[in-house]
Amino acid sequence: MQRRSYKSLRLAKTGNSSCNCRNESGELLVETLFTIVLVGTGVVAIVAALGIVIGWSTSDRSATKVEVALQSYAEEIAAASYQDSCGSEYSEIFPPGYDDTLITLAVSDTDYWNGTAFVAECSNDGFQKLTLSGTATDGSATRTLTIYKRLE
Repeated sequence: MQRRSYKSLRLAKTGNSSCNCRNESGELLVETLFTIVLVGTGVVAIVAALGIVIGWSTSDRSATKVEVALQSYAEEIAAASYQDSCGSEYSEIFPPGYDDTLITLAVSDTDYWNGTAFVAECSNDGFQKLTLSGTATDGSATRTLTIYKRLE
């Protein structure tokens, strides 16, 4: 009978041997790939959400600038003297600091009071309905404002 050494008996009892067997206690390649895909999808979702929020912020800022410029434009026209000529009245009145490279301001429509209603044909009854428009030059925001002007 052959005698075994203590070391070989101990390896036989614990199931360990000097063979090159697969260790199943680690992560599989599929698990690693799944984790990478999951984390990558999360990162892409967060970056996309940030892009949307930045876009909304830019749009809101542009709309606010147009509204402020349009309100200043309305105040300048209201303070100006009444223009009783038909055509391009109030076309040269702009608020201080107005920059036409950022915002386009214009009187988009003028209606005249004929005694019973506002009409498009020119009359000099001393009462006008002016529709003002403001547009960001990049097209991101457009606003309109209606004011009434009368002969004083």
